[in-house]
Amino acid sequence: MTTFEPAIDRDTLGLRRQQRKALLTLTLLLLVYAAVFWPSLMSMAAIWWRSETFAHGMLIPLISLWLILRKRSQLTSLDMGADWVALIPLLGLCFAWLLGRAADALAMEQLATTLVLIVLVVLALGRPLARALAFPLAYLIFAVPFGDQLTPYLQQITADITVQALRLSGVPVHFNGLLIEIPSGRFEVAEACSGLRYLIASIALGTLYAHLTYRSLRSRLIFIAASILVPILANGIRAYLIVLIAHISDMKYATGVDHLIYGWLFFGLVVMLMFWVGSWWRDPAPKFNPAQKAIALNCLTVERPRTLAYATPAAALVLLLLTFNWGQLMKHTPQLSALPIQQLSLLPWIRQPAETMYWRPKFVGADRIFHATYRLDRDAAVALYIADYQSEHQGKELINSLNRWFTVNAWTPTGRSSRTVAVGSSQIKVNVLELRTLDGSMRRIWYWYYAYKRPVANPLMVKLLQALNKLSGAHEVASAYALAVDYEDSPTADAALTRFIKDSWPELTATSR
Repeated sequence: MTTFEPAIDRDTLGLRRQQRKALLTLTLLLLVYAAVFWPSLMSMAAIWWRSETFAHGMLIPLISLWLILRKRSQLTSLDMGADWVALIPLLGLCFAWLLGRAADALAMEQLATTLVLIVLVVLALGRPLARALAFPLAYLIFAVPFGDQLTPYLQQITADITVQALRLSGVPVHFNGLLIEIPSGRFEVAEACSGLRYLIASIALGTLYAHLTYRSLRSRLIFIAASILVPILANGIRAYLIVLIAHISDMKYATGVDHLIYGWLFFGLVVMLMFWVGSWWRDPAPKFNPAQKAIALNCLTVERPRTLAYATPAAALVLLLLTFNWGQLMKHTPQLSALPIQQLSLLPWIRQPAETMYWRPKFVGADRIFHATYRLDRDAAVALYIADYQSEHQGKELINSLNRWFTVNAWTPTGRSSRTVAVGSSQIKVNVLELRTLDGSMRRIWYWYYAYKRPVANPLMVKLLQALNKLSGAHEVASAYALAVDYEDSPTADAALTRFIKDSWPELTATSR
């Protein structure tokens, strides 16, 4: 008796062969990817390990893998094969990685690294599988440690909520920037009180919960929005309760270690409450029809031209290797002398003894530093600080969250703004930073940067100009400039700073060239 192999089996065998080839291609691409982007991957891992804010990052790849394994029965029915369209975003992302690496913009570099991984999966396995794995792949973005730039805004929001809640509670309060004064004592909304770690963890957990709990896009987006807004509001309430407890207890409680423990317990309670409320609208799990799998197996197998199937991964390999070679070439930059600039004459301003004004900005790894104080007649003393960078690498950058214009433990920011100063026939824009101590001393700082032969106020523009500078091989010096004056009268401070910058502008622009 003769038997015939069903057509579905032949289709299944063809699909299996196609899937094995696609997975082999992906494995080869991932090996090259790991070699090219290894420094960026390790920099992310280092941040996960040392930072409490981004410690959750080490769990993200594991969660993403778990989400993929949950779909393995569905994936076996999908067509896999190279997709040449993915070469277009891969080209853009490789350039973005080079740009971020050239400018030492770590967040941009790490984000590009993660997105390249996602695009390589699409390129090797095709869009049908990418659509099935859209969320697990996109969830990898939460592994990128970024969001530090939100800290000042979150501090301000926390301070505003705290002050308004204290006033509603009948507690007399004086509010100046991030300093909160009540009859029992003074409080500062420090960076650790911004709630950034709670916010980032809440968004990552909330997005995962929304994906697993809801089916409609509308429900998912509403819950994700709640996971953003709730921790911000909750952190403001947490800060208010800490101040209130300290006030009621005459500063005996909620001011030390119990402050930190209270914060984590409060956050855990808020998250559990948010998930509990969100479970009321849980969508039922979709029913699976076995017949749909057979139809998919019979219909989704696509024959691709052999040339295209081989040419697309080959082009991706060439692009990755070119990216690696260009990245290596950017490492070779000339070095500036590490000696500080000893003399800088800015007549008619007279240089004062070093102890005239104690002001110590911190710029890690600067190639050259100049720091001096000047005075003109009876005008207020103006301190000048210049930090020059030419060769930069991770931890030794002009734009870096570790760099500070002031001593954090001694001064508290009370205001940030910008202004334009007329210098000759042109104008420059400077950033204005207002500082205050708990005893009421005030200091005003004007600062700007000099990158690619032009003054710049925006740090992001500095990063872009530095990247273009390095990619072009120009290796121009990039610098941070700052002027500081201690004051009691605001117009007098502005007048002294304006006069100093106008009198010394030509010499200032030449110090770092």
